[in-house]
Amino acid sequence: MTDRPIVALDTETTSLVPPYHPQGRETWEVAGIRLDPDGATTTFLFHLPVDLTYADPEALRIGGYWQRSPFERASTRDHEKALKAVAGDGEAVYWKAERDPYYREWFIDRLWGLLRGAIVVGSNPGFDMVNVSHLFTQAKMPGHLVEPWHYKPYDIAPQGTAVRGIAGTGPSTVDLSTLFGIARPTEHTALDDAAWALAMHDAIEAAKQDRR
Repeated sequence: MTDRPIVALDTETTSLVPPYHPQGRETWEVAGIRLDPDGATTTFLFHLPVDLTYADPEALRIGGYWQRSPFERASTRDHEKALKAVAGDGEAVYWKAERDPYYREWFIDRLWGLLRGAIVVGSNPGFDMVNVSHLFTQAKMPGHLVEPWHYKPYDIAPQGTAVRGIAGTGPSTVDLSTLFGIARPTEHTALDDAAWALAMHDAIEAAKQDRR
């Protein structure tokens, strides 16, 4: 454990087109688990309505948008139940824009606070960080505030392959999970992916300690 908070972060989006492009991707699901140095944990899951005009149907399919977006099919109760199951005894925070139409400012402030100063952990975390940074930009935050996290994220793939002495880009996340004995959940579910990333982080760091 570092002296900084860690946030395992994942997002689901409408495409892979960079969000700053006029036809760029929109983020419809943001999830993460924040672990503070004192051991406190906060698990969060946020859902946002999106414009599907430029959405990639394949991205929506892979991300489970039609099955999991509370604006299409899934219920708020389902999401809150899943969130509490992951959060356990820690704090659980859920937000759905449609349910709280006047609290988007609260959502932005809360998400920013959860990420402030944290080391972001994930599989290709840069993708998710760009998505969240764009949300802050859309909220008209000053430029120096749109990246509130620590400048150096923790990418599962290079960290895991390095500790196992694997050259090149390394195995898939499924194979990497097997190497560390961590079950890989159904991919492209933000909450499950965040929980997996945190479990992988802990396993990788434990392996580093064993090598010393």
